[in-house]
Amino acid sequence: MKGPSQAHRGIPPSACDVGILNFFVTAVGRAKLNIERVEWMLETIPIGLASEVPLGASKIFESDGRRVAVFNLDGQFHAIDNSCPHRGASLAVGELSGTTVSCPLHGWEFDVVTGDCTSHAGNPVERFEVHVEEGELRIEIPPAVETPPVKDDGVHRYLIRYGALGWVAWFGSIESVECRHKDRVVVNTSRGLELGEVLSSPLDGRRPLSVNAEKPTGEVLRRASEDDLAQVKLMSAEPPGLLDACEQLLAAHDPTVDVVDFEFLFDGKTIVLYFLGEQLPELETIGEQLSKQFHFEVRFFPLVEPPPQAGGCGSGGCGSGGCGTGHE
Repeated sequence: MKGPSQAHRGIPPSACDVGILNFFVTAVGRAKLNIERVEWMLETIPIGLASEVPLGASKIFESDGRRVAVFNLDGQFHAIDNSCPHRGASLAVGELSGTTVSCPLHGWEFDVVTGDCTSHAGNPVERFEVHVEEGELRIEIPPAVETPPVKDDGVHRYLIRYGALGWVAWFGSIESVECRHKDRVVVNTSRGLELGEVLSSPLDGRRPLSVNAEKPTGEVLRRASEDDLAQVKLMSAEPPGLLDACEQLLAAHDPTVDVVDFEFLFDGKTIVLYFLGEQLPELETIGEQLSKQFHFEVRFFPLVEPPPQAGGCGSGGCGSGGCGTGHE
């Protein structure tokens, strides 16, 4: 049976073996050089003393403008960004079970070793490598990445509060909408037409779009008129018997689901019922039954979930998907 070197015709066995060996050594050497180069590029900064974080405990450290949650798991230190991406609550004060910490506000769960969000995929927190040097905790900071040149995306942006739960997000419009701080505006979201409140002075002109610029949640259509505001007042009352009928239907399926609030959308045809409990498939059926009985479109929305994703139809929004207006 021929050895590996003899399989290459016209090349002496010794030369083939040497070539393979040189290739292996060169590849390993380059890999080692690249690893050393990456390690050299990573900066470490001191954040505090290891003695400040006892076994099984956590502590918030602030350094260089960062708030970092450090956890001591069996003598191994792990660091993640202290702010929950859902509502910004402090993760360091959450309940720790194994390698999982629960956000104290809404219960989102994160793996403190990897930074992954185990309860809501796709919402990780930044993780930092921790070193202990002579009793001092130091974290690795990735090198700064040069930001590409910004460009104008042609969208005016407005910070808007909307919905009964008071969600806050950036909304956009191609044409400038004349409005000021605290003005009420009509916006188009993934749920349909809604009334919102301007929280900041509109950006003067169009905001440059960088790699970190947020995609607008929806479109600002216009400043709310007196007629618009009067229409909202007329829709503030609960349709007689709606919540009672809802409770009866829920009791027959799952008594643990509790409706705690409702909201009319600006279109006057849609009612959103906010609930606590598990989002069951039966809720869609109950919504259909209530819609037929009360001649409104009735939707259920969990109270502790994030706001609807970006998607309102229109030039300043996403233009597709989930809005109920027939766009696909």
